[in-house]
Order: sequence, then structure tokens, then C-alpha cells
Amino acid sequence: MITGYETHQLSWGYIIKRARFINIDLISALSRIIKEQDQKTIDLYEGENEYEMDFKIEGRIILNIWKLLRSEASLYSYTFENMMFHILHKRVPKYDDEMLSSWWNYGCNRKVPKLRFLISLSSSKSSDEIRGIHSFNFQSLYPSIIMAYNYCFTTCLGRVLQSQDNEDSYEFGCSVLPHPTLSELARLEDHLTFSPGGIAFLKASVRKGILPEMLHKILDTRVMVKRSMKLYRDDNILKRTLHARQLGLKLIANVTYGYTSANFSGRMPCIEVGDSVVSKGRETLERCIKLIESHPSWNGRGRTKEEAFNIGDEMAKAVTLDNPKPVKLKFEKVYMGCILQTKKRYVGYMYESRDQSDPIYDAKGIETVRRDGCPAVAKILEKSLRILFETKDVTKVRTYVQRQFHKILSGKIPLQDLTFAKEFRGLKGYRPGACVPSLELTRRLMKKDRMNVPRIGQRVPYIIIYGEPGRPLIQSVRSPQEVMESGLRPNSTYYVSKVIGPPLDRCFSLLGVDIHSWYNDLPRDLSPVLQD
Repeated sequence: MITGYETHQLSWGYIIKRARFINIDLISALSRIIKEQDQKTIDLYEGENEYEMDFKIEGRIILNIWKLLRSEASLYSYTFENMMFHILHKRVPKYDDEMLSSWWNYGCNRKVPKLRFLISLSSSKSSDEIRGIHSFNFQSLYPSIIMAYNYCFTTCLGRVLQSQDNEDSYEFGCSVLPHPTLSELARLEDHLTFSPGGIAFLKASVRKGILPEMLHKILDTRVMVKRSMKLYRDDNILKRTLHARQLGLKLIANVTYGYTSANFSGRMPCIEVGDSVVSKGRETLERCIKLIESHPSWNGRGRTKEEAFNIGDEMAKAVTLDNPKPVKLKFEKVYMGCILQTKKRYVGYMYESRDQSDPIYDAKGIETVRRDGCPAVAKILEKSLRILFETKDVTKVRTYVQRQFHKILSGKIPLQDLTFAKEFRGLKGYRPGACVPSLELTRRLMKKDRMNVPRIGQRVPYIIIYGEPGRPLIQSVRSPQEVMESGLRPNSTYYVSKVIGPPLDRCFSLLGVDIHSWYNDLPRDLSPVLQD
């Protein structure tokens, strides 16, 4: 096994290329198989994707550590120095390419200039209403519908009642079936169930479907695996393996309905089955909403945590009893203080059990959990929301936000908090003429060193600096190292008005608050200072 933090350019890939320059075939020496290597295999930078290719060594497993850590840690940057700080909690120096080049070419006997360290990137209620907001989830909804209503290829009869044109047959899947006679329909009347789309299915008492039987076994196996996870909770390796297995079983169960109507990639396309599952799921959700809205007492209570949990249990039990087994509505959590921006963008203080004393800050889809902005956005937004949920006082939120704006405009905020980090899609992953900061920085770095190209998926850090009036924003993009070495100033006005202000406004505008007015009310004598 051969491993390195970045095996393509910065470790093994670089050493192999230097070895080839002096006519040493290092790949053959590292290989466990003695044979002439394929030229395409050993040439690291040949062909169309010269900056995206990986090398192969026969008989060796190559582990690219940064790619493994990318799936394990959610950070703004995946450089070696930043990962060392966040995972091992150690600081290691960052050497620039010019210094490394001088060491490779002239040795390390020269006086080493002052080391430069990479600054690691620290990750850092629609109103003040106290009434609890409940969160529910149907447990494996589509698989449960298939099992509850016996939807399957083997039980589907198609649109048996559709005979307006007096045709003798109708399309079913990829074939044609004859219309049943009236006597046959009368005989099967008590043994049929119809989906909202008018598709007829046999009841389980007549014929048990293959899909319901398969899903029943899959979900039972998943329950068994999850129980095993609780038994071996101290064994992290086994627990991780079991988690992967139960997740795989869950995904298989959830995509079964899609497979039934997959015309392009599926082997047995039958759109009647797939559409029936989806339409029945929609009908189930609509029935659930109507049932809850028909109980005004549920909507008017829940001002305390205990009362909110009582209401949630009542709702879940009533909806579950209104549906056939195994369709089950699961009561998950209560938000005591919540802001709902859109369907999948919300934040609140969450309670998952009655005996939970302190709330959990839970955010979905908003900037505090996204990494396409700078850390300052996440920090200021999260702190503002926490102040709102804990104090129910917008005045205190305003004081905090204006204080942070003042710090940014005065140049008193750490540089890493103003650093963006966007994923690089490769030199050929952008349309011609695209103005993308990560691509612009990469082209600038390649003028100094053509090998200095980020890997696909690697995050490229950059900062927006002050520029001449009217200059395109893309020309104000600089790397953190350039900003520190040249004494450049981050464009604090841009960060406050265009980066931090809009996310705050999206949350607090629901309360009738204008964040831009808070910014305009700041003293106008603020002048950003030069960063040390």
C-alpha cells in the first residue's frame, strides 16, 4: 500500500516526475509485478486531462488521504496544514512554491527566510413566538405504501375501468392486455383496490406481491442491523460497518418504487406501479394535513415543552391509526423558537425528548451549515439567531450585529473569517470565458508553476480586496497569502453589504426587521485599517 496526503502532485506524483526527469523509472521500482509498464499508465501528464490524471502502480493500493478526509470532515479548506490543525490540533508551517523550489534545486544549506504559516480557517423562528413547532416524518413512506396496499408487478391489473373508446385492449407496461369483461370485474369487485390514478391491484388476500415481500425482508433486516449497532456502540469500527449496511438497505428500499417505472435504466418498466406509489403517497400526505387541521385544539396549544410533546404524540398516533399498517408517522422533534425561510431552509432550537434540558441549535439549508460563503457569515448569523431564540429581544440582536459590522469596517476581524473557499471543477470544467474566482487564481498560479493546479473537488481559498471604482469584481480576487504578503485590505464594504447582510436579512426580514437600515445607521467615519 502506498499513501500520501496528495499523491498526484505534492508527494508521490512529484517525486515520480522528478525521477523520470533523471531517467529513473520509479514506478517500476515500486511495483510488485516485474513487467514493462504501460506508457499511458506511467505518464502522469499526458493526454487531454493532464492535470486530472492519477497514476497507477501495478500490485499497489494507492490511498489519496485528502480525498478520504474530504468525506469525513466538513471544512472550508482541505490543505494539509488546515487538516493538521482541525484533526490533530497541531500547527505546521506552510512553505510556498518558491521556497520549495529553492530547496529542491540548491539544497537546504542556505539560510531559510522567515517561515510563513497558513492561516487555518476556523469553522466556526419566524418570530419570537414561544409556541412549539412539531417535526414529523413518515417512516419509509414509499416502501410502506407498497407493502400496505400490495402494489407490485404481479398484482397490478392496469386501468381496467378505462374503456371510453370501447377498445378491446389497453397498454400495460411494455405489453398490451385485453379488457376484462363485466362479469370478471363483478367477480373481483371485493378483491381489488384502486390507486388514486385509477390503477387496479389485487389485495394481499388474493395474491401476495413480490415487491411487498421483498421490502418486508429488507426493512426487517435493517431493524436487526440497527439493533446490533446499539449492542456494539463501543466498537467504532464495527458500528461504522453496520451503519453503512443499514444505510444501504434503506436506500435499496427507498429506490424500489423508482425502479418500477425506470424506462431507460430499469429492466422491468411498469409506469402504472410507480405512478400508483407516488400518487398514493401524495394522497396520504394530504389526508394527514386535513386530519391535523380538523383538530383546532392541536393548533392552539404547545406553549410549553411538555405540552408540545403531548400534542406531537397525539398527532402521530392519530395519523398512524388512520393509515393501514405498516404506514407510520414518526414524531421526531419540537422546535421552541424557529425561523422557516423556505421548505428546506429553516433553523430553530430543537428538543428531541421530554427530559432534554438544553436545546440543540438545528439548521438546515441556511448559511450557518453551508460552506459556499466565508466563515464570518456563519458565525455572525448563528450568534444572532442564538441571541434571538434565547432572549426574544431584537434590540440585543441589533446591538450585536452592528458591533460586528463595526469590527469588519474597522479591519479588526481575523483574515480567515473573510476567506471564501470554493470547490475547483478542473481546468475544463468551466465554460469559455467564465469569471470564477477559483479558476482565476489557478490561472494566475500556473503562470509561475504549471503544476500548481488544485485537484478536482479541492477548495481554493480567496479574499475580495479593495479595487479601483468600476473595476470588475473578478479582478479583486486574491489568495490569502497574497493579501498577507502585500498588505492588501479586504473590501470590508463589500463583505458587509453583499456577503453578510443578505443572509441576515433573509432570516430577520420575516420579523419585519431591515438589516440594511442597521448598516446605514452606523457612523460614517469608519475607515478600514491596514491588516498587519
